[in-house]
Amino acid sequence: MNRTAYYSYSNNEKPAAEKSRASRSVIRHQRVRRMQRRVAVGILGSTLLLVIFGMLLLVLPAFKVQSIKVKGNSRVAEESVIAASGVEIGDEILDLKKGEIAERIAQDENVERVSVKTSLGSVTIKIVEKEGTAVASSAEASAR
Repeated sequence: MNRTAYYSYSNNEKPAAEKSRASRSVIRHQRVRRMQRRVAVGILGSTLLLVIFGMLLLVLPAFKVQSIKVKGNSRVAEESVIAASGVEIGDEILDLKKGEIAERIAQDENVERVSVKTSLGSVTIKIVEKEGTAVASSAEASAR
């Protein structure tokens, strides 16, 4: 059986085996340049998306303090804990330094431990109050 290989040349292109060394070099250079352009466009697009996402973080209300909750207080007033924290409604949650907030609240003599947690739109301050001195009942005080 006689087999004949037929090549269809489009735009006068020769198969890779028949191309000259110089033309292969030019084609390789063109491919490298196309790949570099694709990488550059990808990096530019990714950077643009990150910038837009960062700007959204600063604008969206979910990243601003909308509520402040205090847990674990019985003798210490909630308002005094919030005032000591320095956190206000409308502050950026991402800018809050939880360690500094806890230190400011811990300066109160009635507070033993403090933990500060943030979530979208809220700050939760959990305190453990110091055990107070025992108070004598009125019956014991009148017997003395």
